[in-house]
Amino acid sequence: MYFDPSGNLPIWILIAAIMLLTPVGGYALNATITQASYLSHLVASIWDEDIRHDMNLINWNPFNTNESLVIQSRKISYYKGAVVYRTNMNASAGFGGIILLSNKVNDNTHGHLHLRHEYGHVIQSRWLGIGTFGIIIGIPSIISIITDPGNHHNKWYERWATSLGQ
Repeated sequence: MYFDPSGNLPIWILIAAIMLLTPVGGYALNATITQASYLSHLVASIWDEDIRHDMNLINWNPFNTNESLVIQSRKISYYKGAVVYRTNMNASAGFGGIILLSNKVNDNTHGHLHLRHEYGHVIQSRWLGIGTFGIIIGIPSIISIITDPGNHHNKWYERWATSLGQ
């Protein structure tokens, strides 16, 4: 009622605030990334045998809940509505989708725990929204990895991600 009494505030500012600071933006980001990825994987599977293998493994189900099938993937997979990209980078991440290490999570025990933890970050980004997640979890997490890598998983936001992903 008293948000914009003069009526001069552009509507795009309100829309931007909703998208950046609320779950609406978090869920919209996740849905957009998942849908765009799914479509690109559909097309890429025509030429890429690994992508075709990975998608056949989960029966082309973007809401796959079988962690073992995700761990068996070569390049990509989907887990509970989030795209999972396999990588050889030095770290995994979860924000709208999941980047999962290929060389360190091929065993079932560690792989399942790692996947669940990163999925917990996806849930955080959905619940908090894009900007809020970036400010209170994303930036502190990057700083923690750089400045205190041995203690990174003991931070409150990392413990929260682990509990959400279970």
